[in-house]
Amino acid sequence: MAGGQGIVKPNRLMKKLLVVGSYNVDLISMTDRLPAPGETVLGSSFFTCPGGKGANQAVAAAKMGQDTTFLAKVGADSFGAEAVQFLKKQHINADLVRQEQGCKTGTAQIIVNSQGENIIVVSPGANNLFSSDDMMSNEAVISEVDAILVQFEIPKETIETAIQLAKKHNKTVIVNPAPVLDLDQSALRGIDYLTPNEHELKLLSKCASLASIQEIKEAGMKVIREYSVKNLIVTLGSKGVLYQSEEKSVLYPSFKVNAIDTSGAGDCFNGAFSYFLLQGLSMDDVVFYASAAAALSVTRLGTSSSYPDLQEVMTFASEHQIEESRLL
Repeated sequence: MAGGQGIVKPNRLMKKLLVVGSYNVDLISMTDRLPAPGETVLGSSFFTCPGGKGANQAVAAAKMGQDTTFLAKVGADSFGAEAVQFLKKQHINADLVRQEQGCKTGTAQIIVNSQGENIIVVSPGANNLFSSDDMMSNEAVISEVDAILVQFEIPKETIETAIQLAKKHNKTVIVNPAPVLDLDQSALRGIDYLTPNEHELKLLSKCASLASIQEIKEAGMKVIREYSVKNLIVTLGSKGVLYQSEEKSVLYPSFKVNAIDTSGAGDCFNGAFSYFLLQGLSMDDVVFYASAAAALSVTRLGTSSSYPDLQEVMTFASEHQIEESRLL
């Protein structure tokens, strides 16, 4: 992987990305430490911002300059109206974001401690009404894009339909299995990129322990073979990123930064990953730049509000040396 030298600046290829997923309003409380069960702690500050894994990933991609369309459902409430306006301000095509009558926009209650660790409770709201029929009615949209990025904060039948339609039209399929759902195993079969974090990999692989990189590698290969996934990218926080295929396993080191808030870092990685992948870069460079974007995001408060733009990522990447990747 590049280490701040010889970095290839991506060309702005006009590829199209469709992000299918959730929109939530993030309700964020900052506190010195996370509360134990039954305990009340005092917070130092509170703020709200747009969120949801789908919206976060769409914002992260659009910040890179990616031509991004977002397909989602929000409530017919003030939060829903604000969602559409927010997405448009982020240069995201929000024409397919539908406001559902008689339903509330999804929310996420997030508590962040002074070390940047967080706990999150999501109330899906309108996200739960995003149906397979909604996906089927947008098949023409899928046929016109180059890649589709999906997460698991919407009903599993809708996810399965989205992946099925994308494969039908031979589109690049990127699936972020967060949070892990009991999907039909055939839905993931043959997808191009699966991007779990360490916890999600443990659930997918059903491995009892992922205490070492070797155990993580073995769990990854189990998932690749069980689901016939072409490429697996496991985000491991401070331990870096593990890339795996049937042919090889590569561990990419992380950037060392002072983390303030890790909320939404994985979404930032996925959105940036999609952009750099569509630019036709090598996997080494795709992971390098996506990791740089995620590292920058954790140095700022908030989820999508913390995401860097392309110039910030390129500057950060050029100024930071990291260890070389290694084959496992």
